[in-house]
Amino acid sequence: MMTITIIISNDWVLNSMDVEKAFLQSKSLKREVSVQPPKEAAVDSGTVWRLKKAAYGLGGAAKEWYETLSKVLLSMGLKKSRNDPALFYYEKNGKVKEIMAVHVDDFLFGGDKDFENLMGVLKKKIVISTHIKNCFKFCGLQIITKEYKTFEITLADSKVNSIEKMNRIMGPRGRKITSFEETMVRSRIGSMQWFAATCRPDLCVMLNSILARVNSTKDYSYISSVNTAVDRFQRCQENKLMLVPLKGKICIEAYGDSAFDESNQIGYCLVLRQEKTQKVNFIGCRSIKSDRKAWSTLAAETHAMQYVMDRAIGMKALFHELGLKNTPTTILTDNLSLNKVL
Repeated sequence: MMTITIIISNDWVLNSMDVEKAFLQSKSLKREVSVQPPKEAAVDSGTVWRLKKAAYGLGGAAKEWYETLSKVLLSMGLKKSRNDPALFYYEKNGKVKEIMAVHVDDFLFGGDKDFENLMGVLKKKIVISTHIKNCFKFCGLQIITKEYKTFEITLADSKVNSIEKMNRIMGPRGRKITSFEETMVRSRIGSMQWFAATCRPDLCVMLNSILARVNSTKDYSYISSVNTAVDRFQRCQENKLMLVPLKGKICIEAYGDSAFDESNQIGYCLVLRQEKTQKVNFIGCRSIKSDRKAWSTLAAETHAMQYVMDRAIGMKALFHELGLKNTPTTILTDNLSLNKVL
């Protein structure tokens, strides 16, 4: 979301690229790895193949591809962010001219005319399968250009329908879930959590709370809660996240909160605001189980504040690196006692 906000706020065109057979375009393996050929190869029994490239499924394959891609981008004059290794940018005369976010073999980027020439060079170094502008799917998200250079973001239908409800196998009251049921719970919650952190902040707390209670009690009744969460998740097309261009001074706002109960949750929400206006873009959120037990509401809220401050400071450092220096940053809490202490 931050990458999209920076791109549209600079009046750049939003682009998406997908690399064809990315892992096979990585550098040759330095170590010797042998594999058993698939049945379709129809080779003699006892034959083994030596891998030349880090094929998908091999430990370290993603790292080999990332190192290859990094080398290519750096050779083209791009810089790798010190604060986010998946972010690259092109700088000219002390000003950022392009920004690119990398997720394995998917690229999200935008820039001025100088950068368009660089993309032509990239296509000669790496085989690209698709290059789409303005309206596309990226990492399970459907991104659509609307009027006035705003962008509408929802979950792609294929991702929404891929998560199914759990079958309820009846048993004695108060029974514990089986190991299979626990695996299914974790699978469904984990899949929804990734998307919730991206564009459904309303589900973050609910999902993490269910998982925390399942971990502590393993009570069968929480399967109903999981199915309720799936219902809300599948209605997510009714909830659309809008991103708008932010002009002038951009401010970082971070909201932290905690739950002083058995779930022991802390969480945060980050937004970017155009100074002195009501224009706000959602950047990200997360809800997790705290790594320490709080013995009071104030202690729980203080820990949440520390957690959100780390994230806000990290984003401010990233903005500074991209030339947006002295970005005003505000940390907010709804706890009066903590507010008085600060």
